[in-house]
This record gives sequence, structure tokens and C-alpha cells, in this order.
Amino acid sequence: MTMPPWHMWGSVANQSLRSGQIIHNQQLARIAYKRPESWRFMFYARILRSFLTTPPASVLVTFEVSQGTGRGNISIPNFENYIFQITLGGEQGASNPKFSTQVLGAARSDLVATDPRSVVDVIVAQDIQVGFSCLLSSGLPPTDEVQLEAGCSLAPWHHARPEWLVHEFGGEELHGR
Repeated sequence: MTMPPWHMWGSVANQSLRSGQIIHNQQLARIAYKRPESWRFMFYARILRSFLTTPPASVLVTFEVSQGTGRGNISIPNFENYIFQITLGGEQGASNPKFSTQVLGAARSDLVATDPRSVVDVIVAQDIQVGFSCLLSSGLPPTDEVQLEAGCSLAPWHHARPEWLVHEFGGEELHGR
């Protein structure tokens, strides 16, 4: 039996970083839904452990979303960003998580200084890929390290399925499961 497709609709990944190290676009989700849908999302990140001899340091976690419908594909490199500031030296435990189900859209005009930004809480697509990148500030000793965890979850907003009318479900959806 193959894995149900929703097992690819989100995941959590751990990453270790050293001074100035950049990790590019590690995949968290891959959706191939076969038809357009409106998707709700949640992004998440937290520091699991840090060891710094010369604080402060900052960690940037950036989520990239690529979405497509029909023959079009859009890649949004800074869909969501979290910045962690580590101010204590020595070994530190887990931080409070940062998470969001809404992001700020891009400014709509370069000509207006106070252009309002829209709030985005839905991704409209039939194919979606989510990846994350992270960066630990440079200039730290090479022995300094930060371990972080990042993840995302996506789910169709409505998820109406044609099979509901005939009461025949494939995969793991048999008998109300």
C-alpha cells in the first residue's frame, strides 16, 4: 500500500548551524493535489539548543513557498521569516516557538511610503512546495553552534471530494477513517 498523499502536506526538520553557515531551501512539504484548492497553513520554528561562547547571535529562519495552478507557477522566497536573538552565553535549552497561520503580503507600491500590506492566510494552488532556509550570524567562533527545528503544516480549507456523493473512498478513508 502506498503512503497517503497527506503525509507530504507537512513535516518538521532539525538543523545544526555554525557561525555564518547558511542552509538553503530544505523541503518541508510537497503537495500535488491534481485540482485547485484553497490551503490553510501553519509555519513553526524554535531553537532546540544553543552553545555560544561570545553572544549575542541571531538566527534567521525563512520559509519559501512555490505554488502552481494549471500552467502557472509562482515562487515566493520570503513568504514568512522568523528572527531569534540569542543573548546568553554557554549552553542554553529550547526557546519558545515562533509560529504563524498568517503572513504579511508584500507592499503593493514602491511609490507610496505607507502602502498597506495585506494579511495572507490562504494559499490558492493545486501544487505547493514549502522549504526553509536558515542562517546563524557570522563572526562567532567555529565551536559555537545552534540547533533549530522548523516545520509547516498545510490542509485544504474546504476539502470537498466528489467521492462523498457515492460513498466510495480510496486509500485510508474507508469506513469513516
